[in-house]
Amino acid sequence: MRSAGKNAPRHDLRAVRAIANTTIPNVLLPSGVFRCKQYIAFQERDSDNRLHQPVKIDWIWPKRVTPERDQSSHVLKDCPTKEELQRNTVILYVHGGGFCLCSTGTHRHLLYTLALKTENCILCCVNYRQPPESTLIESTSDVECMYRYLISNMGVSPERIAIAGDSAGGDMVVLALVQLRDKRIPLPGCACLLSPWVDLTDKVDYFEQTPQQTPRKLPGSESVTSRGRRKSSGGRRRRSSNEGVSSYACVDYIPADLVVEFAQLAIGDISADDPRISAMYADLRGLPHMLIHAGQAELLLPQIERFAAKFSAQKSESVELQYREFEDMVHVFQLFSFCCGPDEAPNRSLSDIADFVSAYG
Repeated sequence: MRSAGKNAPRHDLRAVRAIANTTIPNVLLPSGVFRCKQYIAFQERDSDNRLHQPVKIDWIWPKRVTPERDQSSHVLKDCPTKEELQRNTVILYVHGGGFCLCSTGTHRHLLYTLALKTENCILCCVNYRQPPESTLIESTSDVECMYRYLISNMGVSPERIAIAGDSAGGDMVVLALVQLRDKRIPLPGCACLLSPWVDLTDKVDYFEQTPQQTPRKLPGSESVTSRGRRKSSGGRRRRSSNEGVSSYACVDYIPADLVVEFAQLAIGDISADDPRISAMYADLRGLPHMLIHAGQAELLLPQIERFAAKFSAQKSESVELQYREFEDMVHVFQLFSFCCGPDEAPNRSLSDIADFVSAYG
């Protein structure tokens, strides 16, 4: 992954997509999971008064959730019914990929693994429109529309929905929640953010700063070793949210210059600190219970820490925040669950997410 990021073509989105948008083949996926694709047309219009194009949805769920279905296959033609959705928890998942890359197919192993770790969840995975062909505001609109489709068309109770996303998808999760709140639409039971990229104002010089500050303790935060053991805030020094990440730029697999390049593609003509673009600058009051997981060796850790601190300060006392950093882990380390044991960080994180959804979704 690090080599691919280092050698990926610059300023050639088509070439980068050809590398990054490779779908995980079925032979590499865990067994015991159903998958079905569906195209949903929302009766919504964009800023140019055009109707939404149909959005591709991948439904992913453990076979044990629907034992009445034919268990011999794993790719189905029939999507979950209203009754199946209403009697289970639905996880609306928004994949990452620098806003411009990837799909539910590239994240399929992560999604299958998460589905298997849940008790009774059906994953609804959105292939949203992507910049630069569409705006980031339109991408977020696809997520919002899918949520409203679940509660209005499929009759799923909002409290039985969890919304989750990784990296850029984490940003869109928060942006969609803010829009739903402002429209007074009932919010989901909880949100789960995996290495969320929530501040698109970060520039190359930010990633080249020299660490100087002393660490601080986030409210309710935990440090977790690669094998899942909790650590106290003492001992090994943690970076603060104001520190740069030069010491980790050679560890994480996402190149700093590509972060800046994709941010500009996603921003377009809108200011990077617009609260419709960067969740860091949004009003976070009134949002639901939230889980945030990050790697201690990832490029975006400083902004993730700042975001967690802001949410902690703005949330109500009754709202739960579970913030955890995993030692030696990189950006969206949960993608590497396929090559790790059950007690190692990627699988431990996915298990924690399943438990959080079970408690609040």
